[in-house]
Amino acid sequence: MKDEKLTHDVLLSALEYCPSSGIFRWKPRVTITRHDRTWNSRYSGKIAGSVDNHGYLRIAISDIRYKAHRLAWFYMTGKWPEGVIDHINRNRLDNSFFNLRDVDGSINARNKGKITENSSGEFGIWWRRDRNKWRVSLPIYGEYQHIGNFDDIELALLVRDAACEKYQVAY
Repeated sequence: MKDEKLTHDVLLSALEYCPSSGIFRWKPRVTITRHDRTWNSRYSGKIAGSVDNHGYLRIAISDIRYKAHRLAWFYMTGKWPEGVIDHINRNRLDNSFFNLRDVDGSINARNKGKITENSSGEFGIWWRRDRNKWRVSLPIYGEYQHIGNFDDIELALLVRDAACEKYQVAY
């Protein structure tokens, strides 16, 4: 993966990171070539990165663009993330360390706003107009499984929670 090309020492020498704000700033370059004097006067101390078409901040180091949230994780832990980095508050530009978590893709996919087809606002529970009932359906063993239809949303929530525990489905 391209991430592993960047070492922790190179990252620490190029950028400063504030864990509470999530902001990266360029550090001064230490070599004495003419190019680096221009770099130091133009970029040293300035906020690093630009926003891509998907709303993520990206920072180019040695002509390779990295997502800032992955750099934040690497900066703080010294290890590249094993999974994907999830923004807990769903704000793609909030790269504060306490807003980030290393999770697998299924957990990351669940951290979304209310899905338009999901009328309940609850994971795994939808309103079925054709039956006038709340439907519970969960991803079990890689496929969505129908658990049941219920008149009462509170009962649907209880059944959903019990099924999640039984089948070890995280939400």
